[in-house]
Amino acid sequence: MMTPVYIAQYQGLSKTSRLIKFGTRFDYSHSAYFSLETFTVWESWGKGVCEAAPWEHHHPETQIDLYSLEVTVDQKHQIERFLAEQDGKKYDLPGVLGWPLPWVGQRTDRWFCSELIFAAFLSAEVVLLKQVKASRVSPGLLATSPLLHAAGTLDVVRESIQLLHRVGAASNAAEGVDRG
Repeated sequence: MMTPVYIAQYQGLSKTSRLIKFGTRFDYSHSAYFSLETFTVWESWGKGVCEAAPWEHHHPETQIDLYSLEVTVDQKHQIERFLAEQDGKKYDLPGVLGWPLPWVGQRTDRWFCSELIFAAFLSAEVVLLKQVKASRVSPGLLATSPLLHAAGTLDVVRESIQLLHRVGAASNAAEGVDRG
């Protein structure tokens, strides 16, 4: 059985984000794994790997684009297990230099954002980009995977969920009135 999973791609607004976008020549400055069930992301940011609300570590006006792909239920569980096992590991600031400097190697005791997400998918045998090491994957490069499909922005998802909650609340209120 196949199930969708999501990668969140951030178009950051900070000076650091603009520097990443300039240096990589892509629109994206950050990547995370997005869970529709919990409405949280797994990301490596600042102090390291953690599960957080999508905008918890980012400017509230940051555009977050979602990309989806279909994986097996077992692969989804493996991706999420891998991410949970990385919880608390430090951010790999020196590893970011691996994009332009090929002699900078990959470490498994710390992660930068897109490296973490790419490695999580590899742990489930989902190869997003062939012949590319996780330490070489920038957020923008990750978005070029032929397996990923644009799924909209997170704002649209958030607004849809809020609408469903309002409709559900109105429906529950109407049922209460009918019974009274």
